[in-house]
Amino acid sequence: MIGYFLPEVITEVTSNCAAHLPTDAYLRAGLPRLSSQLSDAKTRNWPIAKAAFLKMSRGSADEKRFASLSDRALRPIVDAAMSEKMKISISPASCGEVNDITEALAPLNAEQTVNLLATILSAVARKDSKMRSCPRETL
Repeated sequence: MIGYFLPEVITEVTSNCAAHLPTDAYLRAGLPRLSSQLSDAKTRNWPIAKAAFLKMSRGSADEKRFASLSDRALRPIVDAAMSEKMKISISPASCGEVNDITEALAPLNAEQTVNLLATILSAVARKDSKMRSCPRETL
């Protein structure tokens, strides 16, 4: 799911911080490349995002309607709903740290970045009642 939505998160973070960073900052100069690589994989990641969205809509008034929609009809709904849920508020004072973190992740390729972020968010979500995460399978 992270792989599906991360390009939008990157776009939002970049637009929020661009005016507060120098033009050669990684967030402005390098991060768009990662976003492009992730965007290329969006179609491949759609089934995971769809399954997660349908799981999150269980018990809602729209559950049956969402489940009956074609991918073509459901995808814009999922994109809009998840974009709203994933809004990130970053203060201008935090943009330098965000830049440093993203630059530290730069040696990772797109798939490695997604795996790292998914693992971190999954671990955090297991301790947070507002976020749902499946238990980790034992290796």
